[in-house]
Amino acid sequence: MEQIVLRRREAEELKKARGWLLVYGRRKVGKTFLLRRELSWSIYATVTRSREIFLESDGGIEKTGLEEGLQRVVDALRRGECVVIDEFQRLPENYWDMLALAHPLGRLVLSGSSFGVVEKVFFQEEPPAGPGESSPGRCCKLCGCSFFSCGKAGS
Repeated sequence: MEQIVLRRREAEELKKARGWLLVYGRRKVGKTFLLRRELSWSIYATVTRSREIFLESDGGIEKTGLEEGLQRVVDALRRGECVVIDEFQRLPENYWDMLALAHPLGRLVLSGSSFGVVEKVFFQEEPPAGPGESSPGRCCKLCGCSFFSCGKAGS
């Protein structure tokens, strides 16, 4: 049986976006499918309900603890690679500083289904990227998913 995949208009916006990106939308609207299909990533990290991380890369899939998994994410970002963190809303805030160590290097794409995490990331006095490093960025509401971009101009 042949699988038919409809082209989503968000795909082009996602490919054009630069810098660090937060993709959010309701559950089951296709965020994960879109990111897996349209981005060329070196690490795809999924934060589990039990607060572990499944890391997927060319070497396969492995389960790690939060600290080890995030250290590998930061290392990849420092090498200029693209990393996706899915179910970002499950990541405890005390680990956000670890991600901030790599800002604005690489391309980090965070995905989640909680608007509360959007408010925490983009609308607090000191964002995870550090004071003066980030702003609310641009928001583009697109068919079930929204994209928030965070980064310095030209990132």
